[in-house]
Amino acid sequence: MECDPFEGYYEKIWTSTPRDDVLTLMVKGKAMIHYKKMLNTGFGIALALTAIPAFAGAPTDQIKETIDVVLDLVKNKDLKEAERQKLIRQAADKRFHWTAIARSAMGVYWHNLTSDQKKEFTGLFTDLIEGVYMGRIESYSGEKVRYLGDDTDGHYGVVKMVIVTHKGTEIPITYRVVKEGEKWLIYDVQIEGISMVNN
Repeated sequence: MECDPFEGYYEKIWTSTPRDDVLTLMVKGKAMIHYKKMLNTGFGIALALTAIPAFAGAPTDQIKETIDVVLDLVKNKDLKEAERQKLIRQAADKRFHWTAIARSAMGVYWHNLTSDQKKEFTGLFTDLIEGVYMGRIESYSGEKVRYLGDDTDGHYGVVKMVIVTHKGTEIPITYRVVKEGEKWLIYDVQIEGISMVNN
């Protein structure tokens, strides 16, 4: 039986939707309706902001490392758009736990999928998320992010930061992370208290 360390984070999503239609809904992007607030506040840009460190532990350090890589790619005007986007996706893939995110977004329906369906759904869901946010990442224009530190409890942790817009508005962001080996991987993002997974 498959061991699921994220059981406590499952949400009952689309409870009135037949199981066979869930994947179709996700692929068509209808599940992104609840993410419009995240798009407006710049979730995608969060991977491409200049960093103002406060106090930090390993989770913050690793997320900052990814941010720095993406920021360098966005600033590199010598790269063609397709190559830059490819490298940005590769950087994100190394930091996001896409399987955990897809599993939590699917909720109770995940257990009813075959291994092939889980793999297919994860790939399509990842492409959907990355595709939606790619434009936001590339629209980076010097916004700042201030790290507020992190907190860990065993293999789980949170990294808190605040995006500071050009108008001085502060947007709180919380990354929820899980440790696999020596890596801290993101499995949820909260923007102004709104969870990407739960919504």
